[in-house]
Amino acid sequence: MRFGINSNFKKGNKMIRTKICMIILMLFLAASCSQQDSNWKGSIKTEDGVTIVENPIEPMYSGDELELEEDLVIGKAENEDDYLFQTISAVRADDEGRIFVNRYETDPESRHYDVFDPEGKYISKLVVKDHLTFWKSGKLYSMAEDPNGYQYIIRYKVNWN
Repeated sequence: MRFGINSNFKKGNKMIRTKICMIILMLFLAASCSQQDSNWKGSIKTEDGVTIVENPIEPMYSGDELELEEDLVIGKAENEDDYLFQTISAVRADDEGRIFVNRYETDPESRHYDVFDPEGKYISKLVVKDHLTFWKSGKLYSMAEDPNGYQYIIRYKVNWN
């Protein structure tokens, strides 16, 4: 006489093990959710179909604060023209760490950028006729508009001398 486990019994055991694992997982998730602090002091309200979330001034958890330390300052205490800014309209950096400061200029046809190296040393002035969007791998990506009002993307190769 031969004793063995038929395939239906094996399938039934597999289903039971799966259900037990699911129950344990659900219990674990329920326990972990119940341990979270639910003392949020903010509020959520809807006005004119817009959901407004108001958070309190004090953070819910302490110790998760970000601390900033000044690492570089450009345009403060220097007296050279290249380092003085009257009005800055944008600041960008490329993946090489160069810093592009968009000065406000009265020329509506182009954008004027002062370019600094990662240590804050003035490199050059860059004048772009289009909207500077971003730098990536030594290329400048920009947006322009044709005479009919259609916008298009331009990529420039920049050669630093």
